[in-house]
Amino acid sequence: MSFTSAATIFLLLAVAATTTFSHQESETSENFRAQTDQASDALALNVKSGKPNGKLLTSWNPAYSKADYVVAQDGSGTHKTINAALDALDRTGGDRRNRRVIVYVKAGEYNERVVIKKNMGKLMFVGDGMDRTIVTGDRNFKRDGYITHETATFCVYADGFWARDMTFENTAGPDGSQAVALMMRSEKSVVYRCSVKGYQNTLYVQYKRQFYRDCHIYGTVDFIFGNSAVVFQNCDIFVRKPNDNQKNVIVSQGRQNPDQNTGVSIQGSRIRPAPGFDGVKNITTFFGRPWKKYARIVIFETDIDGFIDPAGWLPWDGGVYLDTLFFAEYNNTGRGASTELRVEWPGFHVLKNKKEASRFTVNQLIKGKSWISQTGVSYK
Repeated sequence: MSFTSAATIFLLLAVAATTTFSHQESETSENFRAQTDQASDALALNVKSGKPNGKLLTSWNPAYSKADYVVAQDGSGTHKTINAALDALDRTGGDRRNRRVIVYVKAGEYNERVVIKKNMGKLMFVGDGMDRTIVTGDRNFKRDGYITHETATFCVYADGFWARDMTFENTAGPDGSQAVALMMRSEKSVVYRCSVKGYQNTLYVQYKRQFYRDCHIYGTVDFIFGNSAVVFQNCDIFVRKPNDNQKNVIVSQGRQNPDQNTGVSIQGSRIRPAPGFDGVKNITTFFGRPWKKYARIVIFETDIDGFIDPAGWLPWDGGVYLDTLFFAEYNNTGRGASTELRVEWPGFHVLKNKKEASRFTVNQLIKGKSWISQTGVSYK
């Protein structure tokens, strides 16, 4: 690294430290972490690609950028499997805690269960493209008896996880019952230009703040579920054909008390039937249902196809939580956007204006300005 680059990084760290003393303690702690993370990622970018802008997730390019680990089935990388690369990372010392570690996974289908352990630090996974770099598995509850989180093909417990240009899938099919493709328990995680494919319980947004941009999510029953604070923007949500005796439900949210700042926000996206389900008339599809008492789901500024049931929302078994949940819609478009025949529950709302909807944006729901900007990924 040049002397100029080193000086720039030192200045960033110094500014971060100085800034922290000008705010209240709680805000100081958050700002300091964000600024030192930004400096750390800027350092990683200078070392790995020579680009000075700190937008590592969008700027990193396999043609000229260096990865810490390269996974390639043809033997052209450092390892042939993702787990072999992670085993090597696990054997390293404290260096991984001081900067972001980059794992480049070349095109191929990797049939392996991947677990990113909490102590692995900040990782960035980059593939060769959605549907070119595929991590796949078929663990499920019905056949194998695994509990829900154990079915996941790709599990993330480490905070600060970033992913780009990959597919995570569970191929158990509609008969597999719970069968998770991607499970995320990662604070300040960003998933960009990725596909998450499954049927029931595809994407487990278990806990913590998460952001998904330009992604494709496929599933049938409760296929986005959990109790994180999560925003989906410019995503395509594809509803697949379930078993004939099932109803499709896109989101099942698990907020357990009114003080939790959690919920699922779908903004500026598209909700469509997947190929093979388009035109099927005897199966109903709903936006969501309340998994827990204070479930919170908001869909706004999204284009909705006409296959959604006019009621929009489905009660949990027994019709519980209808007065404590918070389900809302605002300014949606498309043939399925009309709220005229929606459910008449105390907890369902048609938001009145943009100010009300702004509570569920990146800036307010997940306080994302300080940490998403480091990635280079755009957001509203």
